Amino acid sequence: MATIELTDVGPIERLSIPVPEDGGLVVLKGRNGAGKSKSLEAVESLVSGRGTAEPRDGKLRGEVSGFGARLTVTKSVRRYGELVVETLEGKLSVADLVDPGLVDPIRADAARIKALVQLSGTTADPELFRAKFVDSDFDEVVQPDTLECNDILRLAALVKRDAERAARQAGTNAEQHEASARAARAALEGLDLNAETDPAVLQANLERAVAAKSALDANKKTADAAAQRAAAAREKLSASQRPNIIHTGGVVNKCCRRLTEVNVKHGELVEALNDAKRKVEESEKLITECEAALEIARSQNDAALRESAAISAAEDAIKAAEALSSPTFTEIEAAQQAVEAARRAIETGAVIRAARSKAAQAEQFAADAASRRKSEADLRAAAKGTDDVLSSLVARPGSPLRVDAGRLVLTTKRGDTYFSDLSEGERWRVALDIAIEAVGEHGLLVIPQTAYESLDPQNRQLIAKHVVGRKVVILTAEASDDAVVTPEVIGGVN
Repeated sequence: MATIELTDVGPIERLSIPVPEDGGLVVLKGRNGAGKSKSLEAVESLVSGRGTAEPRDGKLRGEVSGFGARLTVTKSVRRYGELVVETLEGKLSVADLVDPGLVDPIRADAARIKALVQLSGTTADPELFRAKFVDSDFDEVVQPDTLECNDILRLAALVKRDAERAARQAGTNAEQHEASARAARAALEGLDLNAETDPAVLQANLERAVAAKSALDANKKTADAAAQRAAAAREKLSASQRPNIIHTGGVVNKCCRRLTEVNVKHGELVEALNDAKRKVEESEKLITECEAALEIARSQNDAALRESAAISAAEDAIKAAEALSSPTFTEIEAAQQAVEAARRAIETGAVIRAARSKAAQAEQFAADAASRRKSEADLRAAAKGTDDVLSSLVARPGSPLRVDAGRLVLTTKRGDTYFSDLSEGERWRVALDIAIEAVGEHGLLVIPQTAYESLDPQNRQLIAKHVVGRKVVILTAEASDDAVVTPEVIGGVN
């Protein structure tokens, strides 16, 4: 079995520490001041080449050897040979991973995450997070001062902050566009967007309606005038049938006969005048009377002719009035309603045209809102993705741990569980798995005495069983009644 040999180091005169080939837990036991802690420091100096190891009192030099290397301990520490063991020196404190000494679980997890990320050897590179911004512009979202951060955890937090801020702004913009879309759609309620909206067509419809109404008004006016003329004609016809009033039938014929008689008489009188001058005065008187009668007869004849024409015209007017049908009130009212409807159609057409524009705006607002909602989702995913980046870094050393909202989480039989909620033994098993994976076979893990002594016996046994067969050695210490430091192998092959 390989060993680590200490000679004249601190209080130790000589100590041989076994290194189990298949791994195991090696505990240095002894009283306080016996040299347990100095021995652990000496071993750490051997594997790191640095440290504060000192030679035993009264000796000029001491020596630590193991794993193919030799460390001389004087006023300064020098290491010789090629070390053939892997440690976590300067990378990770297993004890601090189990319990960072912080009461606040969030701050404790932050310390654990930082330690695990450091173990991965990853530096604070903003490019680690760029791939998480799938459909968003990383350079526009992430602030310039964020890119200058050289702490990987702080960088992740700042990138997450910037992404969440941009997501909130995208969400606000989406809400505004959604409100605009709702308002635009509300303006469309009750409107038939398929109705005619062409101004030329609507104007032509109005003009036809007005023309139809005007034609009905003209017909009514004509019919009313004809009816008035017919009434007057009826009145005249009625008057022409009164006694002593000349009418077309007997009066005209009587006048004609009388005129003939007067003409005959006039001839006789003329003849008589030629034959008998003696009766000139009487004849002239009679002639004058006859001419006067003739004139009256002619006047009566003309009046009768005019009366006859008037009667014919009246009868024609009556017939025309009776033939001409006046538009009904319903027809005129319907025509007026058609005109009003045509005017309303013009107004509605303008409203619908505006509404169609509103509808297009609503669709655009909705599309913009959807785009911003997608952007919001992408940005929130990018913000969440910072945890994924940290989880990938945390998981590199073979850890079952992942980062979720800044907390260290793992999946257990109980489901997703915070690492800080595990029992101390469970945390040690996880931490040792990480450390073992990090150091690999034949690696060495040094656990401070105070950390080991804080564990109860059951968890100490669990740790011992956990490393057996993994070819990793855990070296620690525990106070006991032993006068000198004595190594005890627990769980390994001594």
